[in-house]
Amino acid sequence: MEKRTLDLIQKKIDSLEPSFTNSDKKIAQQVLKNPEEFVKQRTTEISEVAGTSVAGITRFVKKMGYDKLTDFKLAITRDLEVDHSIPYEDITANDSALTLSRKVITHNAQGLMDIEDNLKEEELKECIRLITNATKISFVGLGGSISVAQDAYLKFMRMGKNVELLTDVHLLTISASVSQPDQVILVVSHEGANTELNAALKIASENGVKILAITQFSMSPLAKIADICLYTFSKGFSYKPEPLISRVSEYTLVDILYVAFCMYSGKNIKNQLKVISENLKQFKNYEA
Repeated sequence: MEKRTLDLIQKKIDSLEPSFTNSDKKIAQQVLKNPEEFVKQRTTEISEVAGTSVAGITRFVKKMGYDKLTDFKLAITRDLEVDHSIPYEDITANDSALTLSRKVITHNAQGLMDIEDNLKEEELKECIRLITNATKISFVGLGGSISVAQDAYLKFMRMGKNVELLTDVHLLTISASVSQPDQVILVVSHEGANTELNAALKIASENGVKILAITQFSMSPLAKIADICLYTFSKGFSYKPEPLISRVSEYTLVDILYVAFCMYSGKNIKNQLKVISENLKQFKNYEA
């Protein structure tokens, strides 16, 4: 019988490994070595085999982003049931243009599939509720994340929301300093490790602002500040850095929030978009 393998759980472990303790590494090794056996074991059995404490297992599960061991086991089971038919292939100097294109498309498609596997219904509902009820939404992105934040800003501006785009830490700090509890910040940051960005977000959080983050690493400083994180999963090519791959996933998460808001907000969205389109047609070189 062919041995089944993990994909999404493997990527989570890889991304979190730098923050793992020795106990975490032992448990992770046990999960990856024999996941089918791991899901059958009781907590005490896992503790005995891995040589760690029961408390250590609880901390590991939390670090992986799950509330309980049973939730983590369910995620492992689902991952094992997925047909990982999209193999990872790195780009080489000998690849033809067509082969290179296929590998990039395949890799990006896998990143989107990983998002689908990791999305949680309650978190998505809460994101939409917060966005819908917010008196103001600040879209934040620095460096390479600016384009994603701007895309979100333009989308929700069309919805008639009170929005602002912040792509500078100083402007974000000013905005955060005068923020109110009924406001929301949606921040896009691949690593979530920018010290100045996180300091400004912490000011907003202390003022009662809800922080929604699109990021990759669940143990980053940003993930600890944010109220809700929507995660991307990506592995970089040798010729294509990881953040560039995750950008496709970040745009997709923005689209999910936008479409969900349109569907559930109760507003006459079609008519609103039609009015905007008609008004813009008076300008030359207008593109919808």
